[in-house]
Amino acid sequence: MYPVFNLYNYDWAIYTDYGPHPPAKFVHGWHGRIGHAVNSSVSPGVVVSGAMVENSVLSPGCYVHSWSTVSDSVLLDGVQVGRHAVVRRAIVDKNVVIPDNARIGMDPEEDRARG
Repeated sequence: MYPVFNLYNYDWAIYTDYGPHPPAKFVHGWHGRIGHAVNSSVSPGVVVSGAMVENSVLSPGCYVHSWSTVSDSVLLDGVQVGRHAVVRRAIVDKNVVIPDNARIGMDPEEDRARG
């Protein structure tokens, strides 16, 4: 039987350094829209501005712009997600800029055509 992995088990400390990032923040976008993250791990320095994040991991310095959705994904350091973009079931490398209105992980054929 394997031990249960639990990030909040203080007997098995995780030693990391997130650098000089400020705390994560969830801010309002246009017309009262509020940034949300549900069942996700959000690192310091992340800004979720009027977007929805579900079942995902956001690394330090990520910025998720208004009206975008990130679900079942891992965004590495410094990823920028544009307005109205959708990221689903993806691992996005460091410092990638996802443009406004992009769709990633929604249509496999569209993803393959993009490369």
